[in-house]
Amino acid sequence: MKTFVKKENKRKQRFVSEVSRNIKFGGRCGEGNSLLQCVLPGFVLALRDFSLRLIKGGRQITSDEYLEEYLETNTRKDVSFNKPRECIRKFFPQDKRRCFAFPIPGNIETLEKLESLTFEELSPRFKTVTTMFVSYIYSQEPKQLQELLLPLPSKLLDKHFTDARWSALEYMRTNTIKDIANAVERDAQMEMDLFQQQCQRANEEKIEELCRNILDGMESLCKLKAGSENKEYEVLGGHRIFKRDVDKMRKEYEQALLGYEQREIRLVWRRFAREKEENEYAMEKMIVEMAQDSQKALERQQKEMDEQNLKLNAERERRNKEYENKFTGLLNRIAALEKNKEDHQK
Repeated sequence: MKTFVKKENKRKQRFVSEVSRNIKFGGRCGEGNSLLQCVLPGFVLALRDFSLRLIKGGRQITSDEYLEEYLETNTRKDVSFNKPRECIRKFFPQDKRRCFAFPIPGNIETLEKLESLTFEELSPRFKTVTTMFVSYIYSQEPKQLQELLLPLPSKLLDKHFTDARWSALEYMRTNTIKDIANAVERDAQMEMDLFQQQCQRANEEKIEELCRNILDGMESLCKLKAGSENKEYEVLGGHRIFKRDVDKMRKEYEQALLGYEQREIRLVWRRFAREKEENEYAMEKMIVEMAQDSQKALERQQKEMDEQNLKLNAERERRNKEYENKFTGLLNRIAALEKNKEDHQK
């Protein structure tokens, strides 16, 4: 048993050494480049004819735990032992590291006619591990480059694409052999053009989303909404204050998106401005109606006052005439009394 374990350890050591020899970096990329995780594939260790019992500390462990244990640094070993393990841990994240321990597919008789057997005729344990392995492999998403975080200003995105295109073409022209009539290069250019168009569309959507988020989160918009809800603009002179607040908000919006072209940020602002223009038109119409109602009220009040004045003047004239009549009658009575007095004296 000890001899078998030693052979198993030597086999694993050879595997790790083989992996370290096959992980190579181009001249523009070193081991310290953090972007390597974006391009490196997942790490899958497939152990063939595995016969060890996966037990540690008296408990059953999984094949993934077995892999992680073997990738640990051993302080009693030299650099040649620990460096490959360090590289695997560094460049392949733990959630992307898997281990599948395939047992022997059957007994001696099965192994003798292995090439002619169907999958169903193999051992149950081997079929179980194989099914898990195939399912995991086919469930993995293809690796994609994600060195740019969208959104970006269109000019900057185009510059990145231009630099990447020429770099890729330079590499292809240097390393491609027997590219008859530049067919491979033309296909690559078509793929790059298609990918660029897809990224540009995605970038435009991201820019629009960014503009909406910035607009919705602006403090000046909250104040504008609060002013509208509280009807602070529905007064005489409120239209001028409303336009001033909208203009202030536009400047704040453009400042927050400094670096983006006007054509990239105008779409969201135009939608917002159109909505505000409709509100502004409704507000102007309401203010005009308020002014008209006020004018009508003033005219009505003036008419009522004029009618009241006419009534008062008529009443005043009537009373004056009545007073004059009474005064004339009194004078006539006094004159009559004076005449009667004279007549009486006579």
